[in-house]
Amino acid sequence: MGRDTSGLAISLLGLAVFVVGVGLLIDLTYFETAPALQAREGLGLLTPNLVVGGYGLMEAGRYHGTAGGSEESRYFDTRLPVFSGRDSTAVELSPSNATALWFRVLWIGLTGQAVWAGLALTGLVEGVSGRVLRYATLLATVLAAYYDMQYVAGRARWSGPQRWLLGFAVFPVNLGVAVAYVRLRRRRLTGAGSSCGDGDVAGPTGGIDRSWAAPGWHYVVALATVSWLPILLVGDVAVSTGPLVAVVIVAVWSALPVAIALDSRQFVDSDWAPKRRRWILGSLIPVCNLVVGPAYLLRRYETTR
Repeated sequence: MGRDTSGLAISLLGLAVFVVGVGLLIDLTYFETAPALQAREGLGLLTPNLVVGGYGLMEAGRYHGTAGGSEESRYFDTRLPVFSGRDSTAVELSPSNATALWFRVLWIGLTGQAVWAGLALTGLVEGVSGRVLRYATLLATVLAAYYDMQYVAGRARWSGPQRWLLGFAVFPVNLGVAVAYVRLRRRRLTGAGSSCGDGDVAGPTGGIDRSWAAPGWHYVVALATVSWLPILLVGDVAVSTGPLVAVVIVAVWSALPVAIALDSRQFVDSDWAPKRRRWILGSLIPVCNLVVGPAYLLRRYETTR
């Protein structure tokens, strides 16, 4: 068996472990459809390790299949600066129009995680509302970290910062990772001769695009996102509660992806060029759409300045 074939086998094993971990995590914390799983003590602590371990196996398979990023493979590209130790200055950075606004969103997400933990330990929040708070703030943390890394990489030589995302995705590990990330972030920006730029929201052209002042689909995005809050937080709201409620739920559910699809068309040829399918898919998933809606509006705000 060749190196790339064995690397593919390792990665597929990791993918299987990752999918099982994600499935267990979703069922244990949200759907609760398997009482036998709910009764097993310690399973809730194991599932995040399956997610992280599965991802690690996928990256290990990539590393093995490409000999540390030094050989070509039929199945993998050669991106592995984290493991291979290649010179980071030789890596060409891709342009990004992300701003330091995401650094503030990152702290909002981490604060929400800490608030959820405190409320859960004291028994003040539980059930659907607790899960919504937990996973909405966790998704906000990971998404904000991703875009803030783009912002830093655009101003400093920092290859492969995405390895930090894994730490931001697991509570309470993300609280400790955030402390280390902030120190390294400041060091990178200072070493590049630029300020931390946490107030930098201006684009290269300056001024504010008037598309925010005129009526548009972005207002529907904001309205649909806010409308999801009572649907998710009120546990007894369901399609079976009545035809009127069912119509409202279906309308809110479809409004967000439709509004994002229609609004994002005007940015196809701009510097942003949003990946429309990803935004639309994320807006269809409950709880996830609470983060996708505001994140889309923030990225739009960055582009229209």
